[in-house]
Amino acid sequence: MNWLYFLLIYQDPFLNIAPKKPNWDLRRDVQKKLDKLERRTEKAILKMLEEKVKQKMSEAAIEAAEGADEAANVADAS
Repeated sequence: MNWLYFLLIYQDPFLNIAPKKPNWDLRRDVQKKLDKLERRTEKAILKMLEEKVKQKMSEAAIEAAEGADEAANVADAS
């Protein structure tokens, strides 16, 4: 009983060889690549959003120009 108590209190290093999380080394090795991928993903999403905003603005400008042309045609017809 004293031997078991001793092991529980002092934690024999040979009993605790395994890492706390089995994939910690894999995460460490891949973390740089994951960070790089995350930055590229964020840039790609931002670029897509910017393109969408530009497209919406150009569509709005075209509609405004068409509306102005129609208004001028209606004024000329009167």
